[in-house]
Amino acid sequence: MGMQWAVQGKISVTRSPSQQIIILRKVTIQLIEYLQRRFDVDYVDLVTAPGVVVVVSGAEADGAAESVYRRVGVSIEAHQSVGIAVVAHHDCAANPVSQEIQLSQLWNAVENISARFPGVGVVALWIGDSWKPQEVGPLVRPE
Repeated sequence: MGMQWAVQGKISVTRSPSQQIIILRKVTIQLIEYLQRRFDVDYVDLVTAPGVVVVVSGAEADGAAESVYRRVGVSIEAHQSVGIAVVAHHDCAANPVSQEIQLSQLWNAVENISARFPGVGVVALWIGDSWKPQEVGPLVRPE
């Protein structure tokens, strides 16, 4: 089996560091397991950045998107990644906007990543207050 990578923002739900670590781990494990099933792979590369959906959507022009793209390129080239999941989540401290705005940014990010990496399938995921990954649209197929 191949690999894929996921992009997600940092998830913060409490002010207690020990509780935050447990929640982060729980969400990350749920996300990884979801992606393993979704793409039928054994391994998942994670490329993370605070507020990554707004960064990759093109709303910010500070070079952060290029950093994400470089790391994704490494995952695809070095690890033969077979799919990309762009993940947005509720209560994002780095992108404190409504779910509606985040979903719009998510789709812009999916379009930008699909254009940048045309040979790899891209899926959009939303993590709501239940902390479970939910696909919010069809897979964008590689060309």
